[in-house]
Amino acid sequence: MNTILFGSELSASGNKGRGIYYDDMRVAPTWREYRYDKLPFMNNVSFFFEDKFSMPVGRYSSLHMRAGVRSDITMIKDSEYGTMVNLSPRINVKYNFWTNKKHAVSDISLLAGWGKSVKQPSFSVLYPAPTYSDKLAFAPGTSPDGKTIYAYYTQPTTPKYNPELKCQYTLQNELGLEATILGTRISLTAFRNKTFNPYMSRNIYTPYTYKLTSQSDIESGCTIPMENRQYTIDRYTGIVTVSDLTGRIANQVIGYKERNTYVSQIEYTNGSPVERRGMDLIMDFPQIRSLRTSIRLDGNYYWYKGLNETLVASMGQASASMDGTPYKYVGYYTGTSTASNGSLSRQINGNLTISTHIPKIRMIFSLRLETSLYNYEQNLSEYADGRARGYLLEAAGDFHGTQQGGIYNKDSYVAVYPEYYTEWDNPEEKIPFLDKFLWARENDRELYQDLCKLVVKSNTTYFFNENRISAYYAANFNVTKELGKWASITIYARNFLYQMGKVKSTQTGLESSLFDSNFIPKFYYGMSVRIKL
Repeated sequence: MNTILFGSELSASGNKGRGIYYDDMRVAPTWREYRYDKLPFMNNVSFFFEDKFSMPVGRYSSLHMRAGVRSDITMIKDSEYGTMVNLSPRINVKYNFWTNKKHAVSDISLLAGWGKSVKQPSFSVLYPAPTYSDKLAFAPGTSPDGKTIYAYYTQPTTPKYNPELKCQYTLQNELGLEATILGTRISLTAFRNKTFNPYMSRNIYTPYTYKLTSQSDIESGCTIPMENRQYTIDRYTGIVTVSDLTGRIANQVIGYKERNTYVSQIEYTNGSPVERRGMDLIMDFPQIRSLRTSIRLDGNYYWYKGLNETLVASMGQASASMDGTPYKYVGYYTGTSTASNGSLSRQINGNLTISTHIPKIRMIFSLRLETSLYNYEQNLSEYADGRARGYLLEAAGDFHGTQQGGIYNKDSYVAVYPEYYTEWDNPEEKIPFLDKFLWARENDRELYQDLCKLVVKSNTTYFFNENRISAYYAANFNVTKELGKWASITIYARNFLYQMGKVKSTQTGLESSLFDSNFIPKFYYGMSVRIKL
């Protein structure tokens, strides 16, 4: 038997609302309205094709295959990225060795699957919103009549167009076994998914200069009495002029200081691959007929590792250099400008469900016990080849350490250096950070103090310790009453035992209560009614 399915889909989405705004601009003088109704619509066209094939193999076996492909086309008017097109193929194969045999193993099948799923950039990437950098350029203080004036040097920016941006996609592999053994239905599935070109954003810093006229500049350069002053500022040069309201004194141009700083612009790019693996097990035992009770045991194993090696720029929290001017250095870090550039996690969960059906009173009772048997997490700071990215510190205030013995499970603060840094007056030259940092410690104390601001550290001594959470559980309870053929009512309670036990973390050595935690669902109960028409 062979079945072919094909089709297409067209959709358009947009927002005709006013958008984000303030009714009273006096409370947000630098706010810019962002109108949704002026944004273009996102138009999507998709085409899909699927072939479903089945055939007997020999006397007892059969082969089933489903293969298909889907193409998605996204169009946004005036988007620099133009029209985005991608293909998502997929194939699933199932081989039944035999079915309904009167053996201990009455059914057995082998399953395999492969697919590629593509995620296109979001609307905010394809049609980015503007952002604004406001630097205070003029603040003369409060006038005698109680008014305060501010002037800002504004740099509007939109996320930078990246012609090298690639579509994120995931390759999905699956292998499974289904069997019935002594009446017990068993399903075991293993999967491996690897995501390539995951989307991420990073900052690009562009140097520029603006003029700052301070209160001291006004007092030293203006002889017009305060009560008679009228200020104007040139919108293009940033130069402030003071006029005399009485007309007796000529206009006076006020001095200023030039400030060298950066404007930050977002660029959307692709990160390093991320991998997920796992295994799912489901076991449905034969019904205990005397009790009309069914038992299901299911569980899963999950493994995740993500490590980003994309070069990102950051100025950290630094606002000023040692000479009092705006901070003039930009650091370039591997993966992220924090102590960690990835994580590793492993989990084993198990669940037990017991359902009892009482036909005489048309009620079903269900108890589900959900457990976490193994929960492991660890922050990573390393390169793909396993080399450590950070340095162990003896004290939180240190800036120099060692990589001897690795950085994990050492109960120590960890420092991470940027790979390179650039200076304001030469942004194109990337200077190797560590060599210059060590040189500056002995030869240029001012530069050394400035470069210290680019060193990022873990905020605790246990940040890179393995974190194993001890086992825990929660119990859920359902009671369903059928009301004739057309309706049913269900009363349910989640975490009905009101679990208030404790779990221990090996990362900190501390215990914490399960009450009101994120480990298990909060205790709640309710009722639902279902009507069949």
